[in-house]
Amino acid sequence: MPNIQLLAEHRLALLEQHRLWCKDIVRTPGQIGGSINTLVQGPPLYVPGEIRPYSDFDEVRFLSVDQNLVDYLKASRFPFREN
Repeated sequence: MPNIQLLAEHRLALLEQHRLWCKDIVRTPGQIGGSINTLVQGPPLYVPGEIRPYSDFDEVRFLSVDQNLVDYLKASRFPFREN
């Protein structure tokens, strides 16, 4: 499962995309309620010498993100990077 990193300004937008993606997860027959999928936030990863995009805030990193969510974000052209 990949880790993703994005600018902190996009954190709330990512959480909204995650909520929409969770609503689209297919339920099993007889399942009550929605499917549970969580995001775990961890410390950002910095590469020495890399020029990072300007941001008033630090970057945010989410650990062990479901590959299907990553594909969903790529399809919607959400600004993030895998690491």
